[in-house]
Amino acid sequence: MRTAPALGDAPPKTVILDVASAGALLTPPAFVLWSLVLKAALDFGYYTFAVPVYGYTGLVRSFSLDRLLISYGLTVVFALLIARVARTSRPSSVGLVVLFGMMFLPLLTYWSLSGESTEAMFVFGAGFSLTVVTLWPRFPSLATPKIHSIVPLTLATALCCAVFGIIFAHGGREFINFSFAKVYGVRSDVYSQVITGFARYLVPWYGKCAAVLLMCYSAWRRRWLAFAALIAAQIMLFALTSDKEYAFYPLVVLLFLNTRRLPRLGTAIAAAMAVVAAASCALYLIWGNLTVPAILLMRTFIAQARNSFQYFHFFQDNELVGWSNSFLSVFLNYPYDRPIPEIIGFARFGSGQDAFANTGYLGSGFMQLGVAGVIIYGVLAGVMLRLFDLIGGARVPFAFAGSLAFVTATQLVNTDLTVVFLSSGVLLGYILLFMLRTRLERPPVVAVGVGKQPYRG
Repeated sequence: MRTAPALGDAPPKTVILDVASAGALLTPPAFVLWSLVLKAALDFGYYTFAVPVYGYTGLVRSFSLDRLLISYGLTVVFALLIARVARTSRPSSVGLVVLFGMMFLPLLTYWSLSGESTEAMFVFGAGFSLTVVTLWPRFPSLATPKIHSIVPLTLATALCCAVFGIIFAHGGREFINFSFAKVYGVRSDVYSQVITGFARYLVPWYGKCAAVLLMCYSAWRRRWLAFAALIAAQIMLFALTSDKEYAFYPLVVLLFLNTRRLPRLGTAIAAAMAVVAAASCALYLIWGNLTVPAILLMRTFIAQARNSFQYFHFFQDNELVGWSNSFLSVFLNYPYDRPIPEIIGFARFGSGQDAFANTGYLGSGFMQLGVAGVIIYGVLAGVMLRLFDLIGGARVPFAFAGSLAFVTATQLVNTDLTVVFLSSGVLLGYILLFMLRTRLERPPVVAVGVGKQPYRG
């Protein structure tokens, strides 16, 4: 039986954003159900929106009952496997759920409804299976470093100042754009005239990594004015760069800061993706809206799956890149006269069109080294997500490593793995999170009970 504290005793303390508050990530029946709903919504969206609107680019309907039934069977099998792997709340499990919903299920949809290559689907399925298996074992977290929190916080803040300083110094205010419908046209001008050279690394390092950590930290310390300012800065970064993903990252942070209210976060993510896909179809069919489904359905899900298959076909008949466009460029000659996404995009839309067909880690793995590249990338993607578990540590609030793992997974859906690691801020995220662990393992507390007590964080 609990008794009231004696007069003069210290009041009880409430821990903010405790890592244990995340609870179990998902329950198998609910996760399987929402996975099937998401798959059905993607299938419906492909038939009713993608093909009618984008048929001029070569999208076709090729219905096969056998393929459709197999695709739903694989959805159930992989959903059950992921439910087994992601049975506890780990940052890597969040990333795995994102990869399953945003990359693997769209691949199944495109394969089953377009008559695409079964060989390619088998290779991509094998690569994703390796990612899942890599996340199965459990490892202890790394030792906590003895680094003062002012070091990573100063680095992140300095990076913020450098990014906005460079953009405004190069006339970035002339390209401010808050319209999602205009991002593709404006972005090419921004990155050709404003964000050039080393700034192309600094901007994603801040927007995809440092900003996420700063938002989590300010909320963890309950510095709400700083939190609001960082969200506003993130929205402004979207307006200055026309990279729409920056506008969504504050929502990711808010999602992970409320894990107490979402005890089944993995199921909630799958459900949210299903609702987004279904709502996009409804907006098109009922009101004829093209912009929202083009971004939330076509660009987020179907386009990446299509690009992966096109990369597979292109590099079956042409020379592999072998990382000559990345960290081996010093030793190997790049065999093409332009970036691969432009080659794939120009083949679809015609030369001179604004087309840059990115693909995720499975398609880019095949681009680099064929089937061996898919195998290597499949394992490394799992390792990349698992490192957030090891570096974040068991006593660090779930929002920090969880948010970074979520952002990393969304990058792996449409970017080469080495680019995600080096250019998109994953490596920097590991470093900053590791340096912050000393401070994060001593959670801030607020006094509750009798009388007012000063906040101690």
